[in-house]
Amino acid sequence: MASAACAPTARDASGTRIRRPLSIRWFTDSALGRIEPAEGEATTFHAGPDLGTVAIIAATEEEGRTARAESTIKIVDVLATGEEPRAGIPEPMFIDDPQSSWRSRIRDSHWEVNSGHPDYRIACETPRRKLRYLAALLAKEVVLHSFPAPQLGPALGRLVEVLTITERRLEWG
Repeated sequence: MASAACAPTARDASGTRIRRPLSIRWFTDSALGRIEPAEGEATTFHAGPDLGTVAIIAATEEEGRTARAESTIKIVDVLATGEEPRAGIPEPMFIDDPQSSWRSRIRDSHWEVNSGHPDYRIACETPRRKLRYLAALLAKEVVLHSFPAPQLGPALGRLVEVLTITERRLEWG
């Protein structure tokens, strides 16, 4: 069973953050999980075994006025137990280095992508192409991490280049 913490930021009509404690009630009409506690400044939604989308509602009342906010939580498959909390798809750090030939690299445990590379500029012409380009770069980094061999880097870089050109030409028809 997975859980997600929820804590709203209360603001007045002019957008200024309300810093005094508010009595917030939490609701969901979903059978996909439960909320604990049902009242307080923060709560946790505990997901059951089924996948789906759940609406979480926070409501508070003060001086006869009611404020209400809704958020959506999507329940998805989780990583196998024992995985590191940081496992998954990393967020790329974009480095504008047009004078260099590198496309992506892992440096200090961060995934860096060269946003100055000509292939990146081609990939950014459409959101779909950009997503596929980033997926190819991440796959290249996973292979290089799994099979550390210096001779693989240039070959995998060339593969990403071919995929980028092919993707663009396929879109042109």
